[in-house]
Amino acid sequence: MNPRARLWVVAAALLALAVFVFFQLFEQRRFEFETGFRDEAARNRYLAAQRLLERMGMQVRSLSLGELRGLPPVDGTLVLPTERATLSLDRSRELLDWVRAGGHLLVVTWTLWDEEDRREDPLLDPLGFRQFGRPGEAEEIVQDEIARVRVPGRDPPLEVEHDPRFRFVDSEGRATWSVEDANGVHLLQTRLGAGYLTALTDDFFLTNTAIAEHDHAELVYRLAGTGGRAGPVWIVFAEEWPRPWQLLSAGAWVPVLAFAVLVAAWGWMRAARFGPIRPDPPRDRRSLMEHVWASGRFHWQHGDAGMLVECAREALMERVRTRHPGWRELRPAELHARLAELSDVPRERIDRALAHRPEIQPERFSENIATMERITRAI
Repeated sequence: MNPRARLWVVAAALLALAVFVFFQLFEQRRFEFETGFRDEAARNRYLAAQRLLERMGMQVRSLSLGELRGLPPVDGTLVLPTERATLSLDRSRELLDWVRAGGHLLVVTWTLWDEEDRREDPLLDPLGFRQFGRPGEAEEIVQDEIARVRVPGRDPPLEVEHDPRFRFVDSEGRATWSVEDANGVHLLQTRLGAGYLTALTDDFFLTNTAIAEHDHAELVYRLAGTGGRAGPVWIVFAEEWPRPWQLLSAGAWVPVLAFAVLVAAWGWMRAARFGPIRPDPPRDRRSLMEHVWASGRFHWQHGDAGMLVECAREALMERVRTRHPGWRELRPAELHARLAELSDVPRERIDRALAHRPEIQPERFSENIATMERITRAI
């Protein structure tokens, strides 16, 4: 076996050994990763509830709290599961008036009654619906406890899962319907005027991830049709965040005021002058002829008149050779005659101008330069 073939055999053996070792040390496995919701479902965590109610023949609209300009008709339902941190007191009163007129308001409370810095809830506090974050001292949290909700016309009861860390207390006994499990009450509903107000400790069963579990979907549908209503359902899926200028005016008005004073002082300082602004003077610029005249005067004063005439003569002869290539072989006398005929300049003046001798006299210098300039224009 020749050396080249032996090398190929060794390389193939090493490759086979590498493949064998790789499959002995590694194995193929498949893993699943949760990518979460995308597009509209990632923005609206109650989109599945909206699609469910739409398939049940209801008119459903999803919007943010900032888009809630008006209110649904009084035979409709408004689902308000956000924190309502930016809901003003006047707007809360409008919602309660709408409920008294016949509307159904479903809200989730995100505040605990026993918190020291608790934010008031103008919708639920007047009703005595108080939420607590832990059971009593003699009770313990029962994880994954299922609430069994009895509803008219259905047997067995609905099974619903709530967050076991929170529970309601109806301090004034105004609830006409409640849902509870071993951890406490999680839903309270009361009549308010001609309408209904439903309070929840959490929105778990409403969300995209949980609506398909247990009987959550049916509970959503039954809540939307509370009191036999068939009006539209509006779902508020996002909070309304204040404008930047509102945040600045509420929490940073001191530095904003200082900045405004500083800008005003700067403007006053820049504006303190008398009369219009004087324009900048134009920069002095010399013309090209001034430079040519100054250069010629410099050479004349330093005895370089002959050099100036010689430069003009060379420029003229270069122009003659360019414009009349056939005159290259002419003798000086014949060339001077042709130039005199072409430019109407006397022959003797052309002879003097093109003679190779230094020119010292100013009159003769000027005459020769003028003669060559006249010939240049003619050709």
